[in-house]
Parts: sequence; structure tokens; C-alpha cells
Amino acid sequence: MKSDKRKWNKPNFLLVGAAKSGSSSLYQYLKQHPQIFLPIFKEPLFLIREVINNLNPADVAIKNENLVHRLPKTFEEYKGIFNDADDTHLAIGECSATYLYYYDTAIPNIQHYIGDPKILILLRNPIEKAFSQYKHLLKLGAVKESFEESLGLEEFRIRSNYSAMYHITKQSLYYNQVKAYFNNFSQVKVVLSDNLMKTPDATLVEIFKFLEIDVNFKVNFEKKYNRSLILPKNYWLHALFFKNSRLSWLINGISNLVSVERKKRIKTLYLKLNNRKPELDEKVKSKLIDSFEPDIKKLQSLLNVDLSRWVQNER
Repeated sequence: MKSDKRKWNKPNFLLVGAAKSGSSSLYQYLKQHPQIFLPIFKEPLFLIREVINNLNPADVAIKNENLVHRLPKTFEEYKGIFNDADDTHLAIGECSATYLYYYDTAIPNIQHYIGDPKILILLRNPIEKAFSQYKHLLKLGAVKESFEESLGLEEFRIRSNYSAMYHITKQSLYYNQVKAYFNNFSQVKVVLSDNLMKTPDATLVEIFKFLEIDVNFKVNFEKKYNRSLILPKNYWLHALFFKNSRLSWLINGISNLVSVERKKRIKTLYLKLNNRKPELDEKVKSKLIDSFEPDIKKLQSLLNVDLSRWVQNER
């Protein structure tokens, strides 16, 4: 039986981050469970709306993410994204992966609007996360400079109110963020993204226990989310095939005369010859390790978990 849509189906858990740590995959896995309700879209961001409203209008990442137009602007609109929750949903939640980073804004709003929900935090090796943020900015067309140059521009972009995706190193310093949630909420669970990747079934059982729902439900892991970024070696050649140009129309017209199997072979060959994965420079990686290591040590003491692999695996 559906809940009365005028009733506030208050969330009893929040997946608060971290961004670029596997939260999109976890969101999709959780959505499969019949006892979990999550809104149809990730990142409602209502509980940090003050931050969103104050972002620099020149922020290309936010424009190209195409998020802002569909974000709930009022509490009534925010309540509305939970309208379809019903009595079968024992766990009602939402996922906004920058609630963790913007904890000083998010926490008072969570307490005011929701109270004391269960807090779920997903953390990734910060060196991997930082580079992943940069690759995401590349994918959005929000940056063109090298990773090292992006790091050099980070403080300027933070001061200029650019969105969290540009806060490459600062967003990856977890200790203060996680500690703030432990200090303000009674039930907080931290999950490591490498555990979710290596032992997804066991990790989800832990999460289901935390959410107090059926732990025997089996999630389908076949579909992959947020695949690795591939960049073209030659942007001009890439544009001929994929951009909206007259020559690309001609190429597409000719391709209609070719069999499906042959087109697949041609596309595979093209992607093999003209694609490259961005690679992290070893010197830059070493600087990141030095920058993150003190924070990692404090975090592992807070969590009572050995995180030395985050540093050792990168050396």
C-alpha cells in the first residue's frame, strides 16, 4: 500500500560520499533491493543547496553535468522525491556524494530536516580518487590542462567558488570530513571502495545489516557504471567520426552501406588506434602520497582500520 503522498517519507539513511569513490555503482546496487527506496536520480544535493546556489556561474563542470535544473529548490520539492516510497521500503534514503566534503553545511541541514539518520560513507584510495576527479573534469570538457597544472589551479578555483570536482586534493583529505559525521550522528558506517570492488557480495551484506534489511538479497553486478575515461590521441580525427560536422555526416552516410559486423570491426580498430588512457605521472603521484599520508594515518586511527595499502600500493 502506497504511503499518503502528503506524508513526509523521511529518509532514514544517507549515502554522503565520497565523490568518485564508487557511489554511483553503490547507488545502483542499493536500488535493486526491494526493501530500499532511493529517488530516481542521484545527487539531489538539497542539503547543501546554499553551496550550490553560491557556485561561480563560470563553472563549466556544473553546466556540463546538467544537474542544476532538476535539483529540488524547496523543502516541499525535496520531500516530493520520496513520495513513491511505501510500507515495503524499510530503508529510505538518498545519495549526494558531496555531502561528505561540504560537511559544515550538510550536517546542520541534515539535523534540521531529517534528524539522526544512518550515515553511509564510501571511501576510495585518495590518490586514485584525486586523479579520477581530474579525469572526470576532462570528460566534462571542464579542464584542458594537465593534471599537475590542475593541481596548481586548485586553490584559485576554490577561492573562486568552483564546484567540489575542482577541489582535487582538498576533497580527498577525508579525516576531518569523516570525523565530523562521527561526532554528529549516532550510526555511521564507513565502507572502503576497494572492498566493494573485490568482495561486493560480502560488502553489501554488511551494508544491508547496517540498514536492517534482508541480507539474503542477491544484487546483479553485471552492469558496470562510470567506466574508465578514454581520450582520443587525435582530436581532429575523433571529431570527424563523432562530432556534428558535415564530414561526419558523410562518413555516417557511407557507414550505412556497410554491414553491422564490418562496422563493429572498423570501430574497434579505430578505438584501438586513436584512443589513450590518461596516465598519472610518477613524480606527481609521489607528491600526492606525501600530501595525503598524514591524513591517511589519522583516518586509520579514527576508523581502527589498516589503510597502509593506500600508500604502499602507490609507491
